[in-house]
Amino acid sequence: MRSIILIVFAVLLASLAYAECDLCSYVIEGCDCNDMTDDCIDTLCDEASLSADCVQEYCIDTVPQAAVQTPQSTDQARLTNLETTNKNEHNSFNIAINNLRTEVNQLKTDNGVLKDQINAINRDMQEKPSPLRQNLLLYIVLTFVVSGLFIMGIANSRHIKKITKPEQPKVTEEQKKQIINYIHTYSPSYSHEQIIAGLKQQGFNDEQIKAAHA
Repeated sequence: MRSIILIVFAVLLASLAYAECDLCSYVIEGCDCNDMTDDCIDTLCDEASLSADCVQEYCIDTVPQAAVQTPQSTDQARLTNLETTNKNEHNSFNIAINNLRTEVNQLKTDNGVLKDQINAINRDMQEKPSPLRQNLLLYIVLTFVVSGLFIMGIANSRHIKKITKPEQPKVTEEQKKQIINYIHTYSPSYSHEQIIAGLKQQGFNDEQIKAAHA
């Protein structure tokens, strides 16, 4: 009885293994076994609810050696993806470089425009006298005018002082007495002309004689 049970169990296991292998063979027949990729195996095994281990474990005899070398195929696919990514990044980098060059050229253009504007302003300032220069010239003219008026004022004040200053007497009281005494002393004996001549000999001038005699 026990042996019968073992025989039945062995038959069941064999049938299960055969069914799995048939299913896996069916999956593999959906791909090109001479040029099989991991994507094909993974996709079909997923559809059959099998894993890649199923392919290698049950179908190793029916699949060519090249078809079951999935690690190499995976590396090749990854290398291809890396190359594609590298190319895309390289293209993006070139685009970014070109954009930077465009911006730099625009900045150079703007800088040239600013330089032209600054040169135009400098030319205008050189051609037109600056307000500072105009004011400086005005200050110089006003300084000369004020200085001239000041000098004229001083001269006029001196002239006014000279006019308003009382004149000094042409003859002092002592000189006047001497002249009068001389005239009284010699008038009876000498003529007017002789007395004048005598006063001049004494050191008196005509103005002093006239002032004393007046």
